[in-house]
Amino acid sequence: MLAPASGLESIRAVAPAAATWLRAGWDAAQATSRVEPRLLDLVRGRVAAGHGLALEEAAGSQPAPASAAAGRDDDDPLGQAVVAFTDGFVRHVATRRPDLVAVLREHLRGRGTRELAEIIYVFDQAARLVIGHGRLFDPGEFGDAPPDEAPSEPRSLGAANLLLHDAALGLSALDPVTTELVRLRAGSYHDCRTCLSLRLVIDGRVVVDEELFARLGGYADDPAFSPSRRAALRYADAHMTGPRQITPELRAELRTHFSAAQLVELSLDVTAWNYQKTLVALDLDAPASGEGLTGMAINADGSLQLSPLA
Repeated sequence: MLAPASGLESIRAVAPAAATWLRAGWDAAQATSRVEPRLLDLVRGRVAAGHGLALEEAAGSQPAPASAAAGRDDDDPLGQAVVAFTDGFVRHVATRRPDLVAVLREHLRGRGTRELAEIIYVFDQAARLVIGHGRLFDPGEFGDAPPDEAPSEPRSLGAANLLLHDAALGLSALDPVTTELVRLRAGSYHDCRTCLSLRLVIDGRVVVDEELFARLGGYADDPAFSPSRRAALRYADAHMTGPRQITPELRAELRTHFSAAQLVELSLDVTAWNYQKTLVALDLDAPASGEGLTGMAINADGSLQLSPLA
């Protein structure tokens, strides 16, 4: 069933702030006024189908006709575009579709189209986290985790997603090199020009140099990557391509190298960096600078600080 990731005991126990913003994003997506209910239903249905999840019908509602659920109504070009855009977002957002974005912008305008992408991100990442954590962790492993809490002040969908990003990056159980390798892997997989123009910097030094970055595509058999970092990158690949690829063997490998808290952080890191999908899908992922790479520091609160690389 498509469900909010804020309900996961793993996230509530290890990263309560992230759980808060996951919940806020989910609630804001459900309550959106910029995307009409029938389109929201299409998005939910396509994300659920893309991840092999059941979608509960609202109490008393009638199931939508199969053609409508699949967006095959020839008299509904907007519905068709929403379905195709959602399917591409879930499967591999790097296959950019400016033709679909043009249809969305024509009908939903700029803000509505951006809201749609933010909604798909929320549902897509919720599915990936729920499936993934179900394969990584045992029921009850985290004890009596506190419930997820709503934020003290209402936030827009976009703000909730950005605050989730900050909450994830504010965690610090993983070493910076692993964090940066996972970020670069995500940027490469999704072809995010913004992400690939940035380099994590600590104490004035780039964490992953260009030689190691150039070898990232062959990490699986490259001794330049430690066993723990290869495992982290394998997790990132599984999260992004399909979390059902988190096999018992991959779980065992990850549990050998990382604590449960580190694995929660790893999963939230990938989720946070995967916000890039909203930018790539709408072709808004311009490089941070037109003059080469840009340095990126992660502040204590998880926010980012950019500066030119020397």
